Parts: sequence; structure tokens; C-alpha cells
Amino acid sequence: MKLLVVRAPGAPDALARTVDAALEAFNGELDIRLRFLSIGIEWTAVDVSSAADAADRVGAALAEAGADAALLVGGGEAAVAASAVIRRAEVPLVRAGAGLRGGDAGAERAADRLAAVPMPFDRTGADALRAEGLVPGEEIGDPSDPAAGRRIVAALAAARRRNPC
Repeated sequence: MKLLVVRAPGAPDALARTVDAALEAFNGELDIRLRFLSIGIEWTAVDVSSAADAADRVGAALAEAGADAALLVGGGEAAVAASAVIRRAEVPLVRAGAGLRGGDAGAERAADRLAAVPMPFDRTGADALRAEGLVPGEEIGDPSDPAAGRRIVAALAAARRRNPC
């Protein structure tokens, strides 16, 4: 699976580290035969700093990478712009850390609503999504839990199945 990972400002450090470690762990756990068959995840990461930067860089990365899915970490206007570009490109989107309500709650809600699977980091995020009428994906959970990678990959597979685009 070709994955575009978009990192917008405002993601808690633990969440960003968890996503990176989870993808590495998932690929590392694959049997050598599965790696030979390209069953693993090949990802490209893009760091964005603003809405304009997200629109430019995410669009270019999608065109270059040919992503099967996208994973968004972070928030604010940059996350909304990245989500909109991904949605317009009809690429399934998982929003890791959905339900976090920091400085710009309106932007956070918008980014969550654009995702095929809003995946909360913990129960607090899941409760916030439910309160807003969204169905959360499975919680990413404890960064030290080796199953976090499998949960993220399961969310990516679910997003590909129910891509709203």
C-alpha cells in the first residue's frame, strides 16, 4: 500500500511518534514472503506549516506518490486544507488523533468530518467525536502497545473500503 502521511502543526508529540513507530512496526512484523510480495506499507511523509503550504505540498505529493490512502496527523487550518486536497483527489483519508479539540476547535471538527475514518488517539477523542455525531474509528491507544500499528493499518483498510469520495 502506498501511503501519504501528512503532518500538520498541533499534533501531540506522543501521537506523531506513535504513528511513525506503528508503521515501522507493522512493516517489521511482516514475514519476509509478504515483504517480497509488496504487502507492506510504503509511505511518503509531508510536513506542512500553513493552509497554503498544505494545499501546495499535499497536492504535489499526491501527484508524485500515487497514494492509495492518506494519514493525517495534526490540526488547524493546515489540516483542513490538507484534508480538502486529499478528498478532492479521491484518496481515502484517516485522521489520526481525531477528536482532539485544541486552539481552533472549528478547524479540528472540519478536518475530522473530511476523513473517511476519524481515528482518535484515546477515549477522550472518541467521546468528543461521538458527541458531535461522528462514528470514531478504533482508538490508537498506548504508544508502547505493539497493536497500535495494526489498528492504524486496519483504519487505513477501512478508509479504502468506505472512501466517501
